[in-house]
Amino acid sequence: MFIGAFLVTLTTLALFLSPDLSSAGKLVYAYVTYIAWSVSYSILDIPYWSLSAAITKDAAERLFLQRMGWSGCCTLWPILRLHDVYSVWRKRETRSVST
Repeated sequence: MFIGAFLVTLTTLALFLSPDLSSAGKLVYAYVTYIAWSVSYSILDIPYWSLSAAITKDAAERLFLQRMGWSGCCTLWPILRLHDVYSVWRKRETRSVST
């Protein structure tokens, strides 16, 4: 899974780069980087969600583990984004007070 995380990081960065290419070149770059990101994300995601099958043979327990994973994801993501927004707002307030 470490290789998948490394590849997802690199391809995510590549998705947001804007190389100096022609319009057709930019389109090809977008297609290639998105496909590379999708493949690398699958390399990371498939083993993660397959862990529940390795942990238990009971279908109800596997379902519970998968639900907990999604619940954690869906709960923590908005909290982290709110923290980011607060941090940016706080930085702007500090900058405007010091000038």
